[in-house]
Amino acid sequence: MAKEIERKFLLVNDDWRDEVDSSCHYAQGYLSNSDKVSIRIRTSGENAYLNFKSATLG
Repeated sequence: MAKEIERKFLLVNDDWRDEVDSSCHYAQGYLSNSDKVSIRIRTSGENAYLNFKSATLG
């Protein structure tokens, strides 16, 4: 499976916080994380989302 790069950016200050209208809390965990497949679950309130990533196409 391709390597995924997570990018982080440093901000000059916290002025962006004044523009936030709402927010939500996510929790996540992995059901499977191998070289061939990754299965992640994310929850937010009463909603849950499954994310599947595979090394093969199709």
